[in-house]
Amino acid sequence: MDLLLERERRWDFQKQLASHGKTVLIIKGNIPGRDKQIVEGNFLAVYFLYLLRKNGEEVYFRYGAEGLLFFLLTDIEPRVLKKEMIELENQHPLGRFIDLDVYREREYKREEYCYPPRKCYICNTPAKYCTRSQNHGEKELVEIIKKAVKQFIKNSENKMETWILWATVLELSRIYSYGSVSFSSSGSHNDMDALLFLKSTFAILTKAITLDWKGISFEKQREYGLLLEHTMNEVTGGVNTQKGYIFFLTFLFKFFEERYDEKEGKEYIFSIYPSLMEDFDSKVSFGINAFKRWGFKGARHTLEDGMAYLYSLANEYVVHKDIDYLTLKLMARYDDSTMLKRSNIKSVRWIQGKANEILQGNYTKEQLNQYFVDKNITSGGISDLVNICVLLGCILKEGGRNGN
Repeated sequence: MDLLLERERRWDFQKQLASHGKTVLIIKGNIPGRDKQIVEGNFLAVYFLYLLRKNGEEVYFRYGAEGLLFFLLTDIEPRVLKKEMIELENQHPLGRFIDLDVYREREYKREEYCYPPRKCYICNTPAKYCTRSQNHGEKELVEIIKKAVKQFIKNSENKMETWILWATVLELSRIYSYGSVSFSSSGSHNDMDALLFLKSTFAILTKAITLDWKGISFEKQREYGLLLEHTMNEVTGGVNTQKGYIFFLTFLFKFFEERYDEKEGKEYIFSIYPSLMEDFDSKVSFGINAFKRWGFKGARHTLEDGMAYLYSLANEYVVHKDIDYLTLKLMARYDDSTMLKRSNIKSVRWIQGKANEILQGNYTKEQLNQYFVDKNITSGGISDLVNICVLLGCILKEGGRNGN
């Protein structure tokens, strides 16, 4: 009933969007069964939004029983757009796992263009026939999608683009986001949601891949970081969605382009650490004041060991794929200035202690997550590190000299 009701609401929503004379492109994963909120389905929707978005287009999103859906408004004539979307579904390696529906005054069907109906993932017969006949189990079909997405990420020609999108989807798909933005909630934020976060990510990524990262000096790396911050602020209207993330991202782009392994990455950080500390200490900021008053280290804590702990967690995540464990390990160890801004030093130390207790089985994720909601606290800095650790794991596994 939830799925049927959600479809009715979605249908009303897209009709309302189209009533302003726009063509509506609906992007969603083609996920069988009742559980459509799987990470791979979220990735499919985000990845195709990234491919199809253009500057200035209005985008809306919904996250519910149908999974993650994006609604992109365009002036393209619906018959033209539908034909383009059918060809993309037919030709892209992930095309059979995505629904790219077109609606204006009505929904446009692929049969109108003399294309055959979509086929089953397993037996190649018309998918509708297999669905009605229940020829295959949901688990078997979903497993094919998961394997296809995994293979696509592994073999992607545009590795950093794909990895960054994958890491971002994992961050936003967390059930327990501890006050941070997710697909299901804006957390403790009244200035952003998952869509603004994605727009920011797309803009940062689009700019970053145009820059030459190979062989750059620390000064050039810092310059690139400021450029990416400016890009973020332009698209968000000044909302700080990912400033801490950008800081670490500049390291990972350099590491990837120069094929640094773990040892070389640490050596680079140690070589620039004095300059980093000089840069940190020369500024008057909330973070510097917190360090002087309480020894609250923030970003400097992650770098003083050459990112050794982040490397260890990234390697661990590659093996176990436990995003909740990764989040809690980071929360228990690192000082998060965004958390401190919303609370006080006593609350932050209490949170770090409770994260440790959860890892030891003496407290629950539900309790800690509710604490963030009740106290209107966000763990934005920790969420940045979750994303960075997943991305670092991708680089270590497949991108560096010790990859593959």
